[in-house]
Amino acid sequence: MHWTRDQLLAVLRLYLSLPYGKLDSRNAEIKSLAALIGRTPSAVAMKALNFASLDPSITSTGRKGLTGASQADRNLWAEFQTNSESIANESETLHEQLTLQSFSPQTAPTPDPNPHRGEGGRRPDEGPDQPPGTESKPTDRDRETAPDLQPPTGPTEALQLIRARRVQTFFRRAVLVSYDATCAITGLKEPKLLRASHILPWSTHPARRADPTNGLCLNALFDAAFDRGLITIDNDLRVVVSNRLQKNAKEARLPTSLLEAHGQPLLPPRRLPPDRAALNFHQERIFRG
Repeated sequence: MHWTRDQLLAVLRLYLSLPYGKLDSRNAEIKSLAALIGRTPSAVAMKALNFASLDPSITSTGRKGLTGASQADRNLWAEFQTNSESIANESETLHEQLTLQSFSPQTAPTPDPNPHRGEGGRRPDEGPDQPPGTESKPTDRDRETAPDLQPPTGPTEALQLIRARRVQTFFRRAVLVSYDATCAITGLKEPKLLRASHILPWSTHPARRADPTNGLCLNALFDAAFDRGLITIDNDLRVVVSNRLQKNAKEARLPTSLLEAHGQPLLPPRRLPPDRAALNFHQERIFRG
C-alpha cells in the first residue's frame, strides 16, 4: 500500500525521536504510531529503518538500516536536510492532529478558552506536556534575536509562537536522543538541567533551526556559556574556554567544572554529530576569545 506524505512525516519524526536500537516493532511508541496512522508496527519499524539507511551518521558506523528506501523516502529525507524548520513544524503539527483524533468524543479535551495558552496554562513558546525536564526552552540569544519568540501581541504573532514552540520541541527531542540525554561536555545525565543548544543562531539560519547536526546537548551552565560565546568547540572537537572567563575565574567564583572543561574532548553522540562548518562559524563569529 502506498505511503502518504503524512505517514512518512510521522515515521520520520519517530525515527528522530528514538535511539537506533529501539527501532523495533515491539517498541511501545512504534505500536502507538502504527495505530494512529493505520499501519502495522512491523511496517512502521521497517520504514523507520529505511530512513536509517539514508542517515550518514548511521551508515558510517557500519549499520545499514533497511535497504529499499523509496523515492518518496529519499525526497523527504533530502527536504529535511535542506529545510529542517519546515519539516519540524509540519511533523509536529501532524502529531498533534493525530493525537487529538485518537480521542473519543467522550474523552476529547475541552477546548482551551484562551487560545494563546496551551495545556496547563503554558504559553505556546513554553512547550507541550512532556516528561519532566524535556521541554524546549529558547536560549537568551534566541529571545533577543528572534522576533517570533517574543510574547504575542495578536493572532499572527501567536501563530508564530506556536510554530516556534513546535520547532523547538522537535529540535530538543532529536538532539537529546542523539546524545543519549547526556551533556556532551560534562557527561551530566539529568534531563531537567539539559538544553539543546543551537550552534548556528536561530535568528540567522531559519532552515537549520530543527537540524540536529546544528545542535549540542549541554547542561544549562555550558549552554549559556556557549550561547554567549564564552566557550566554543575547536577543530579537534575540544572545548575552548575564553580568556575572559579564565582571567575572571577567581573573582567570579566560577564552577571548577567550567574552567576544567578547557581542552576536554566533546563526548560524541550516538548519531547526527555536530556539523563542522557550523562549529567553525561559532568559533569565528560568536566566540569571544
